[in-house]
Amino acid sequence: MKIVFVCTGNTCRSPMAEAIAKSLAKKYSLEAEIFSAGILVLSEVNASENALKAMSELDLDLTYHVSKQISSQHMESADLILTMTSHHKNFLTREYASHQSKIYTLSEYANCPEKDVADPFGKNLAEYKICADEIHKLLKVVFTRKDMQNYDSSR
Repeated sequence: MKIVFVCTGNTCRSPMAEAIAKSLAKKYSLEAEIFSAGILVLSEVNASENALKAMSELDLDLTYHVSKQISSQHMESADLILTMTSHHKNFLTREYASHQSKIYTLSEYANCPEKDVADPFGKNLAEYKICADEIHKLLKVVFTRKDMQNYDSSR
């Protein structure tokens, strides 16, 4: 299964979701290719300092991360596209209408009340930790879904 996480600049939420998802995929023995991208990446930059720190406290490493702009190739190759907000979802469904059936907000796919994952960009470390905790909780639900557990990678 190929999963892409999408936020705005691909420096905070989606890279944290990518790192957490890779860790959970390993924990739950799920074969998954996981990556992240942004809808408005102006230049390639590393993950934000507080995203690095928040992930480090979870023993996850974001030092390798370089922001990427979402592309038609990402959309085509992904089996599942999880956005951080309804704005991101709406943008992607407009720009990539043929892939609409595989685009969800993270909270929607976790069968939780529709809620955007707040952007911690420019805020203090405590806000990044709150964001990372929310993403982690949602992803635990996602990775224990029956369809995730039974995904047929030969499709």
